[in-house]
Amino acid sequence: MRKHEGTNGESRQSKRRSDRSRRAEVEQREGGAILVLALAYIMIIGVVVAALTTWASGDLNNTGNFSNARSLDYSLSSAMEVGINNIRYTPVVGSINASPPVACWGSGTYATTSAPTYSTYSTYQLPTSTNNIALWCSTLSVPGNAVTRTVTVSACPAPSSSTIATVWATSTEIQNAATACDDAPDLQAFVSFDDYNGSKSVPGYGASLQNWDWSSSVQSTILPNSISIQSSIPEFPVANSSYVASATASSGDTVAVTTSPSSSCTVSGHTVTFVANGTTCNVFFNDPGGANYAAAAQQKQTISVGQVANSISVTSTDSSAIVGGQYTPTASATSGDPVVVTVDASTSPSNTCTVNSGTVTFYAAGSCVLDFNDFGNTDYVAATQFQQTITVGLAPPAGQSILGNPSTPASGGPSNGDSLTYQYNQTMSQSSMYSGFTGSASVCVDLTTSGLSSSYQTVWTVFTYSSNTCRSTLVNLGSVNLGDGAHGNYVSWGSTAVFLGTMTMSTVNGDSQVIVTLGNESNFTTVSALSPNTSTTTLTWTPSASATSTSGGTACSTTSVTEANAPKVNF
Repeated sequence: MRKHEGTNGESRQSKRRSDRSRRAEVEQREGGAILVLALAYIMIIGVVVAALTTWASGDLNNTGNFSNARSLDYSLSSAMEVGINNIRYTPVVGSINASPPVACWGSGTYATTSAPTYSTYSTYQLPTSTNNIALWCSTLSVPGNAVTRTVTVSACPAPSSSTIATVWATSTEIQNAATACDDAPDLQAFVSFDDYNGSKSVPGYGASLQNWDWSSSVQSTILPNSISIQSSIPEFPVANSSYVASATASSGDTVAVTTSPSSSCTVSGHTVTFVANGTTCNVFFNDPGGANYAAAAQQKQTISVGQVANSISVTSTDSSAIVGGQYTPTASATSGDPVVVTVDASTSPSNTCTVNSGTVTFYAAGSCVLDFNDFGNTDYVAATQFQQTITVGLAPPAGQSILGNPSTPASGGPSNGDSLTYQYNQTMSQSSMYSGFTGSASVCVDLTTSGLSSSYQTVWTVFTYSSNTCRSTLVNLGSVNLGDGAHGNYVSWGSTAVFLGTMTMSTVNGDSQVIVTLGNESNFTTVSALSPNTSTTTLTWTPSASATSTSGGTACSTTSVTEANAPKVNF
């Protein structure tokens, strides 16, 4: 029995030892886990402490930045309030449509300057701040509207690196600062005014703040706005005519139309009426914007009132005009009217030329002055007169006629007293007939045959007669064919009959006339009348080119002149 009990006791002891061993192992594992958790906790606490340290440090820095930003905001808003109140009662006239804007305040003289000026400048500074704030104004003025002015006020710190941070600066620095602030304002307001509300007469009586943008870095809720002109400038804007000026704005607002000066044009609604010719009408299109749209940039039409300019273009000339010639000028006017051509009073001599149905005829050598005119019409002014001067010369002199004058018609043959008359169409030089000729002299006349024996002709030529000598020098009259033909001749074939004679030269109506009269025959060659079957003849004169006119020494034309169907007794 004891043995059995001992065995059981040992078993219980062994079991107790085993339980203690397991508990120790569990306790060991639990202790390691606790240690790991403790280490993790320590690490987390360290990170939190580090973050808190960084936050505390950043907060100290941000506190300074915030203080500076708040100071700048106070300065900007205070300057803006001062600026708005200033321009409310002292409008800056030069800020109207100013781009870039101008300073919002200055001296009384500066405020009334009609043109934008950048010659003066001031900054605003709060007593408790070192910020110099510059305010810039641009005004949209629509005097006829309920809202007479809409002013865009932009505020920016004045650049500290420039003398513009002080009260005075150069005009270039002022303009550059205005441009920069207009592009990126730190604070901007759109303020509208009703300058004369009801019976009030104080400028700026009514004012409404349309928008106040506190930061140029924040996207504005004001949408951009622009004006598009639909109406075209009329083609012929003359006094008492009108046109409808139309335009649209991207805001959808009705675009206001104004005009200036009133001496040139006026407007009622959108109908522009022109007042006086010779003036310039300015038509302005404006939209001041509103709560959701910015003021649109002003648009403008500039219109010249009056008839359209007109000019004449002459496309023809006559560089070789001669007496007896004609010229048809061609010209056009901008107006499309026919151009009127007349002879100017300065034409010299006065009978040089005439104009008939657009054709110019030259009657005398001289200076022909032509006037070209278009006197305009309803749409076009009279064109400036165009003048053309044409030098008219004489044509080369020429034979005008040849005439036989028999002294004894019954005889039919050349004989003492018969003559030929040479008629020129100009005044000829006497000395060009031959050297020393003064208008009257003795001459010799040769009647010579030429051609075949069956069809020869008798040719009349004239020579000088001096010291009882004939045929020494040829007179420059040319030759005359007596035209006797094959049926009978004045001189036998191969023979020459020589007559003494006289030559006289005179002027008849400005033309030269030479008469050669036969005297006695000197060499007794047989001279006979034509045969009875030749009842008529033709005299043909071929002038000599050596004869010249008294006007410029022009050589005579050698074109032949004839007397047709002359009775045979006329040679």
